[in-house]
Amino acid sequence: MNIICLGDSLTFGYGVWRNDCWVSLVGKATGLRVLNRGTNGDTSAYMLQRARSHIVPDETETGDVAIIMGGANDVLMYGANEDDVTNIMTIAELFRAKNCTPIIGIQPGFRESDYAFYGPLDPDKLNANFNQFADSLLTRAKNAGVSTFDLRPVLSDPALFEDGVHPTEEGHRLIADTVLAVIEPLIQE
Repeated sequence: MNIICLGDSLTFGYGVWRNDCWVSLVGKATGLRVLNRGTNGDTSAYMLQRARSHIVPDETETGDVAIIMGGANDVLMYGANEDDVTNIMTIAELFRAKNCTPIIGIQPGFRESDYAFYGPLDPDKLNANFNQFADSLLTRAKNAGVSTFDLRPVLSDPALFEDGVHPTEEGHRLIADTVLAVIEPLIQE
């Protein structure tokens, strides 16, 4: 079994050393092969494109677990909408079609910061759009029988962010702990 982590900069590990990224921490804790397929700046549409073009057909095997986490860049670039929810759900279905277990992660959203990554934008307005996207995604995933985890309550403290978007090392440890709690039953099967 492999664990494939598909996402944006939060999955890539922007702002922390590679070994401190939640993806690496999950690999260390499980002893499994964990593929970090996070790309800085990725949107749900580009994630879907990458999943279709090479991640699912070339890197995925029956029995793998896929952690799918994105949407923040959609909010930052144009305001996330139902098309972005559909993109994430389509990725989950691509993995399912390959007899893999998809798990959708909800990112923590945006926090106030002295050095805000998102510039002069209002985090309250960003979070309003992000929460609408995230809640719709959670509902669609539940209706489709896809497991989820939600990082919004886990990373609610602004001190867990370097720049209002990207988690600190401690934030990555909390993400890893959350992911491990979700995948542990799958690993023990």
